[in-house]
Amino acid sequence: MAFNVPSFLRRDGEALLYNGKGEMYIYVPESYFDANYAEELGENISMIGIADFSIENNPEKPVYGKNTHNLYFPSVFITSPYETIKIKDLSLKDVEPRDYRVLKYKNGDIVVTSVHVPKLSTNMETFFQCTTITTNSPNTISYGNLWRYYLKNAELCGGNYKTNAAAFGLVESELCRDPNDYFKPYRLSKDYEMKGTNYKKLSIKEVPRYISQYTAITSENWDESIIAAMMNDKEVYSPLEDILMG
Repeated sequence: MAFNVPSFLRRDGEALLYNGKGEMYIYVPESYFDANYAEELGENISMIGIADFSIENNPEKPVYGKNTHNLYFPSVFITSPYETIKIKDLSLKDVEPRDYRVLKYKNGDIVVTSVHVPKLSTNMETFFQCTTITTNSPNTISYGNLWRYYLKNAELCGGNYKTNAAAFGLVESELCRDPNDYFKPYRLSKDYEMKGTNYKKLSIKEVPRYISQYTAITSENWDESIIAAMMNDKEVYSPLEDILMG
């Protein structure tokens, strides 16, 4: 698999090392560790590569969370930071604050132990769980780029979701909601026009209740589905009315 190495990294065999001035920081949501999308392996950390990073030119007086960029390695990999610290209520790109573990790298430290990701279906499952089922993935990724992560994940893992890119865009268009009104898709919100980030991403199990009465009542938990359908006041006709009313 061809891999384009960013300018701040250099390749050493299969590994990618930090090759910039100052230090590199990777911001891993604490929820990743709670959900086992990231875990400590002695001095190393195994993690899903959907996170944010920054380059700090003055590591003696670091400013965390500024000038961050999206880390685009949507598969599980192992990394070797020289230090890990915890920061609570940190806001990246002006989105809602979260708790993070900040992984720190000096020049020559291993950021990715191997660019050759094992061809394991579990890596694709972890990605899908993180982005679609539990939606722990950061909302700092531009809404218009979310569909690309599915394709990159399949490429890295040597797999195939057996569908086209448009399907992933459709899924994300329903999962991402207006942070001030979950009944409204993010693509129709004012926030989308201004930022393109800071959406509220709901689980694929949770989002049906906010789409229509019909999708609410067909979601996973029957008791919750009935309540959600009753609470949904959208005046949208669906086949549900004919089914219930006879």
